[in-house]
Amino acid sequence: TGTTTGTTTGTTTGTNHLMELLAFSTGSHKFNATSYQNAMDKLGGVSFASSSREQFLYCIDVLRPNIDAAMDMLQDVVLNPNINNENVEEMKRVIEFQWMDIMPEILLSEGLQMAGYGPISTATPTTPNNMQQQQQQQQMNM
Repeated sequence: TGTTTGTTTGTTTGTNHLMELLAFSTGSHKFNATSYQNAMDKLGGVSFASSSREQFLYCIDVLRPNIDAAMDMLQDVVLNPNINNENVEEMKRVIEFQWMDIMPEILLSEGLQMAGYGPISTATPTTPNNMQQQQQQQQMNM
């Protein structure tokens, strides 16, 4: 069977949030993270990524004369990300810190989503526990 946008397995649970954190922070094949940020500063622009259960947004805000250069940068970051194991492990630590400060209302909302849609679905958030379970499963598969 085919894979759809909403397909999630135990090994991909929470990947969306991880990719959001990695989006512009790792650079691409043309730019490392520092040179990317320097180039964006020269264009007078800012970039960010945002994700939810249903969507993923890459955004670069620049002045009109800099659109062509910004689109080239956006294309390169989206199509040729420079992600390595070190970056992924660093962002996993960021997620752990984020969960330390999460508000109880968000935990309740996430719990309701999981109760409604099951433990493995697009509704499952990235948690330190999920990441540890995924890592253990990947090690067993090797």
